Amino acid sequence: MAPELLNGGGRAAAAPADIFAFGLIMHELLTGRPAFEAPPVFLAVHGLKPPTLPDGIARMVVALFDRCLLVDPSQRPTAQAVVDALHAART
Repeated sequence: MAPELLNGGGRAAAAPADIFAFGLIMHELLTGRPAFEAPPVFLAVHGLKPPTLPDGIARMVVALFDRCLLVDPSQRPTAQAVVDALHAART
């Protein structure tokens, strides 16, 4: 669950929460392990520290990943920006 959902429950769910979830899934696909040891919504209370990706992953993908997991939902990329970044990374 995205950190912003902590106070608003399901009522605050919006597209940036989906982008956060995409970042979590992307991390697990690239590393084989969850991005966080505890649910991000709990970590948000104590300060969410961004996970890192292993060396050897394209810088564009790492930058996209970092932006997807920003605590502030207004700073996360849009779905179209994610598509564009992934398209650019594969070419």
